[in-house]
Amino acid sequence: MRHSIISWDCCYRNFFHTALALAEQDFDIDSFEVLYVEQRTKSASDRFNRQAGLASLGDVVTALQDRMNIRALYLGDGPERPLHWGRAVNLGIRKSRGDVISVMDGDLLVGRDFLAKLDDEHHRSPTAVINLHRRMVPGPIGVTRDRWTDQSASFDACLDACPDRDQPLPAEVQNYGPMISARREHWRAIAGYDEHRIWSTGLSRIGEDVTARLGIHLAVRERLLPGTVCVHPWHPVGFRRDTLAARRMLSLQGALIDWARTNQASGWTDRRATADALYCQNRRFIDRVLKSDVAEPSSTPTRLKRMNARFSGVAAKLLNREFHEIRGELGTAVRNMLSGSH
Repeated sequence: MRHSIISWDCCYRNFFHTALALAEQDFDIDSFEVLYVEQRTKSASDRFNRQAGLASLGDVVTALQDRMNIRALYLGDGPERPLHWGRAVNLGIRKSRGDVISVMDGDLLVGRDFLAKLDDEHHRSPTAVINLHRRMVPGPIGVTRDRWTDQSASFDACLDACPDRDQPLPAEVQNYGPMISARREHWRAIAGYDEHRIWSTGLSRIGEDVTARLGIHLAVRERLLPGTVCVHPWHPVGFRRDTLAARRMLSLQGALIDWARTNQASGWTDRRATADALYCQNRRFIDRVLKSDVAEPSSTPTRLKRMNARFSGVAAKLLNREFHEIRGELGTAVRNMLSGSH
């Protein structure tokens, strides 16, 4: 097996476009496999998508099994355990068989020559850490936003709808979410993704972290796969990074990335004591974030809710959440000032 493509879910994906795109590759079907790892149970995964009238992960895998090597794995976590897609991907790495492991976002579209280009790049450079540039579709294609689940998404149509479709690839990697690709032995050398609780949220820099540690191990800089891009079809579900709590959480994770770079430590277990200390210093804040919707993507709306949704209601909800975050942050700052004055 030459390539293993691994993606993850935690009962929040609406679509699994990456699997559909990989089923259309001009590449030997026996030379690659696709693994999706769901953190929750199969029943929870099925229920999440089907209640919105969408195909579940299990449905998609069943539909594609005759066309390529594809599996769904389930960690089986209950809803009380925080989202941690690093744990899910690590299971996929352990269960995969490919010489090259590529961790990819699960709802992307790629061209039919994507795997051929990726394979060629790894043949030419066995120590490469390869990322993939993503272009974003600004709205659903062919339907109004209240019917976004009915859109028909293809790579060519989505790419044509992207405002930056004709722009050249940037000189530097700008986003680590679309893909992180390296040979299996390099993933093993860094022990995969960090499984510490501080990364237990979809709102995360964990992709940047694993890319940095692969680079430290190999003494190379990550680079974009040349000559191609992926596209992300529009959907309303996502993580918010613009809140106070989000910025603070990402800053804490950034401190661990900086530690790895400063100490040239590629294995995440090397910094476990530092991660533990950082978590203990910020325990109340981190635990509050992990129990809130700041750490989770917004829920997939039912068809009825989509029909009744109004922008004013959404805005009010977001403003209310911002208020509670600010109030919590100000309370923490005041308590710290008062304790320091005694």
